[in-house]
Amino acid sequence: MKDIVYITTNHINGKQYVGSHSTENLEDSYLGSGVLIKKAIKKYGRQNFSKEIIKICNNREEAVLLEEVYIKEHDTLNPVGYNLSPYGNAAFPGHKNPMYGKIPWNKGIPMTENHRQKTINGLKGNKNHLNYSHSDESKWKIGKASEGNQYWVGKSHSEESRKKMRESHLGQIPVNKGIPMPETQKAKLRISKIGQNPFENMPIGKCIHCGAEMKQSHLNRYHNDNCKFKK
Repeated sequence: MKDIVYITTNHINGKQYVGSHSTENLEDSYLGSGVLIKKAIKKYGRQNFSKEIIKICNNREEAVLLEEVYIKEHDTLNPVGYNLSPYGNAAFPGHKNPMYGKIPWNKGIPMTENHRQKTINGLKGNKNHLNYSHSDESKWKIGKASEGNQYWVGKSHSEESRKKMRESHLGQIPVNKGIPMPETQKAKLRISKIGQNPFENMPIGKCIHCGAEMKQSHLNRYHNDNCKFKK
């Protein structure tokens, strides 16, 4: 497997794209997978593009790191070229990522109204997950994969974290506000609760004032701070 850095050229308008690629065949037809270069290939046709290998690297990591160098050298950043990021591919995590410790190129740049509207229009009619449900086999696999997951056991959010989450939700309107629950969903909820006793496994508590023992929910309602024997 060879790891290369290449440059793809549009012979109609002269725009170029720098990328990295792993391949067994140095003469393959791969031209790039960036958003803009793919759109350009679709618009102008593959016959109007050519690819040139800039460097054959020792490994994938070296190829990715060199993208930034050649993007700058060949001036292929949008709108002059087809590269959206000056750092190239972000295929590696942590300190190996070309963007590690660097400020994102679009930080602080608000999305334009035109861009926002395009995003909304692009999502209209998206039915990828409409009426979709996992098969029994898929559910079983998900369950098996989650067995023994101890990631959050014994952990809890800090007060600062909880405060940030509260503030992030202030003023938000629930997506289902004002939308009545369908009768079919109500029926499913009723059926799922049949035979269940919400108080069955509730712990027993003891009133700190009168010593009465009962379910915790009743204890907090009628005793402890609300106990009539409280002094």
